[in-house]
Amino acid sequence: MALSEYEKQVLQELEAEFSRDSSEAATSASRLAAQMDKADNPRARGHFVPRYVAAGSVIAVIGLGILLAAVTLGYSLWSILLGVVGFVSMLGGIMLALHTQPSTGKKPAKAAKTPRGRSWQTFIDRQERRWDDRRHG
Repeated sequence: MALSEYEKQVLQELEAEFSRDSSEAATSASRLAAQMDKADNPRARGHFVPRYVAAGSVIAVIGLGILLAAVTLGYSLWSILLGVVGFVSMLGGIMLALHTQPSTGKKPAKAAKTPRGRSWQTFIDRQERRWDDRRHG
């Protein structure tokens, strides 16, 4: 069955609109992919500081305890205030735990420069020697 002139014209308009939308979508998709690559880059995001994670976790747990204590007090002004304090400390602890330090882009210092790093390297060297002795001796 053949198409009428009107149907052909509508079909051509749809094809032109589809190709225009697909080129815009491709541009948007490439822009989105570039943003996602940047977000996935650990150097762009920064890194978690173990001290902050530990301190934030402790503060969040203390805040949860305060909040539970406020719930057990019943319905009084003090329990409401204590609940608010507990909630705020929980929120602050979670925010502290999830806080990241911006990455400077520099390579981290070698572990062998610190006394703990030297002892770790000595431990690793000793384990490697023992492994080699077992395999060859």
